[in-house]
Amino acid sequence: MRARPLFAVVLLLACLGAKTRDDGYSLVWKPKQDQSLTYELNTEMTADGHKVAFVTDINLKVTKVAENGDYTVETTRKNLRVIAEGQEHKVPDEDTVKPEIETYNKKGDKIGGDEPDDGETDEMSALLGSVGDFKSPEKPVAKGDIWTEEIKADDKKKIKAAKVTYEVVGADKIGIYDVVTVSIKYKQTEGSKPASYEGTISFDVNDMSLVQIDARLLDVPFDEDTKGDMKLKMTRS
Repeated sequence: MRARPLFAVVLLLACLGAKTRDDGYSLVWKPKQDQSLTYELNTEMTADGHKVAFVTDINLKVTKVAENGDYTVETTRKNLRVIAEGQEHKVPDEDTVKPEIETYNKKGDKIGGDEPDDGETDEMSALLGSVGDFKSPEKPVAKGDIWTEEIKADDKKKIKAAKVTYEVVGADKIGIYDVVTVSIKYKQTEGSKPASYEGTISFDVNDMSLVQIDARLLDVPFDEDTKGDMKLKMTRS
């Protein structure tokens, strides 16, 4: 007679435990001083029937973590390879090795750092930058949770007005990392042929550091006269 109530309690606790493990992803990176993260970034561009791929290694190093949670990251790109028509061409590191230094608050919002050398950027760079510009929700989220972000236009920074929809896909495994994956759907809300992209972004469940971005971009403005599609994949090694 005692076994059934005890079994019911154990089952209830097990269910509550499972819910707790899948409930409460903060999605806010908790960087540590001198933490170093290395990635391979693969970008493939297609326009007018031609395809070109760029592969580069990226290293992120946390150079400072303030008492209030603000942190500074130094980003270095090296070993750039260009692949076109089946041929791979290596770009000397001295042309790509200049580090970028950026500062973020504890929520992950950029609050300072390097700007382009000429003080300007272009639409394609602004669009690509938005792919990894993830805005963490204010509260913890669980599998199936959906939230949106409205991006305001900024002519100086070449940013188009857009809407982004996020959804927590759930837990997964990428290489050696246990991750939580979030799907992303981005669509510009201005222009005659607005750019868009869909993909996923995955974070290490231990500290919410980035593990992978995988996205496909449509109607990317390569220049004033040419638009095309892109595939972007950035994976932690």
